[in-house]
Amino acid sequence: MSSLRDIYKKSIDDYDYKLKIKPKRGFLLWFWIILGLIILGCGFWRFKYVNFVSDAFGAILIIFGIIVLVLFPFFTFFGRGVSDLMNAPSRDKIDKFICHNCLKSVLIEQLDFKCPFCDKQYGKFKNRVLQETTNDLDGAIATKILSISDLSEKEKALFDKCSCESKIQFVECYHCGKPINLFAEYKKDELEAKRYV
Repeated sequence: MSSLRDIYKKSIDDYDYKLKIKPKRGFLLWFWIILGLIILGCGFWRFKYVNFVSDAFGAILIIFGIIVLVLFPFFTFFGRGVSDLMNAPSRDKIDKFICHNCLKSVLIEQLDFKCPFCDKQYGKFKNRVLQETTNDLDGAIATKILSISDLSEKEKALFDKCSCESKIQFVECYHCGKPINLFAEYKKDELEAKRYV
């Protein structure tokens, strides 16, 4: 049996697994630092024990050691850091689901509900903020950030648990007004097929 809660839990588990198997760049960074120090040390050793004035190979080793010690770790850390940001693992969020009763899509962003155990309201906060923000760019950015955090808070409360550690079993569909059982089996393909019968 696969409910919406199971789908949510699987998405969290998959995201945690992606973070675990993500390659670490610390080993490569230390490799370049140690290699640069070794090359730099060889260059200084040649300067100390070989003729200081005419030892071009020692000078080349020192220059190459500095390049390896400074540039390679810099590009390894920051270059891979930018790459990690661009290719960061993402989680499959549940932003909508189909009502079992009316077969219409229920957008979590538009769903307002209340926890039956602690009476905490979900969804009202975003609506209040949208009314209070101005039309300037700062207001639009703040509204977007707040709506993203509100959506993730709603998703967690619906499919995991409320902030009072209680699990919400029923929410009311804003289309048909009937209760949706979040513990019930959820087969998206079958529900979509019923729309066209």
